[in-house]
Amino acid sequence: MSISKGSFITFEGIDGCGKDTQIKLLKEQLENNGKEVVLYSNIDHGPLKDVCRSLLEPGNPNFVSSYHLSILVLTNMVITHKHIKDDLLAGKTVLCSRWYLSSLAYGGRKSDIEYDTIKSYIKTLNIDPDLFVYISTDPNIALSRITSRDETNERYDTIDKLNNIRNCYSKAISEQLSPSVIVDGNGPINDVFQEILSYLYFIDR
Repeated sequence: MSISKGSFITFEGIDGCGKDTQIKLLKEQLENNGKEVVLYSNIDHGPLKDVCRSLLEPGNPNFVSSYHLSILVLTNMVITHKHIKDDLLAGKTVLCSRWYLSSLAYGGRKSDIEYDTIKSYIKTLNIDPDLFVYISTDPNIALSRITSRDETNERYDTIDKLNNIRNCYSKAISEQLSPSVIVDGNGPINDVFQEILSYLYFIDR
C-alpha cells in the first residue's frame, strides 16, 4: 500500500497495545525524512474533549453507557475532522490515536443493535482515514503494560473488558469499513515498529 504525503493514518487497539509509542516513533521517522506531521486523537481534540475524557474517569458520578459515550466521541470526531482536512490540504501527514473503529469496539461491544447503530452513524459522517493501523495485542500483555505505568485504570481496563473489546475490534476490522492493516503488538517495541514500517513503504528509510 502506497501512501502519499498528506495522508491520514490512524492507530487503533485496546488500552496498552502501544499505539501512542508507535505514533511517536513514526512521527520521528517521518520528520527525519522531511515530512510535516500533525498529531490528533479521537478524544483529546475538539470542543467536547474535556467532557469525553472526564466520562472515562473511574468514579465519575455522571456515568453514561459506553454506547452513548461513543456517540458523543463520534460527534467530537466530526468537528475534529474539519481541522484534519485543513492539515491534509496543507500537505501535512496526520497521525491519529484512535478513530471511529474504537467507537465500534468500545461502544458496540455489548449488543449487536448498538454495534449496528454506531456503524450506520459512522457511514453518514464521511470522516474516513486513508489507513487504519490496528495493533493486535493479547489483553494479558496489554493489562501488564497498563499496570506497569502505575496509572489509575480507566473504566475499560479489566481483563474481561479488554478481551471483549478486542473481539469487537476484530469484527470491525473484518468488515473493512476503511483500508486497514493488522500488526502484532505483542513483541518488543522496535519489532512492532518495523512491521508498521513494512506496510508504510512511502517512508524513505
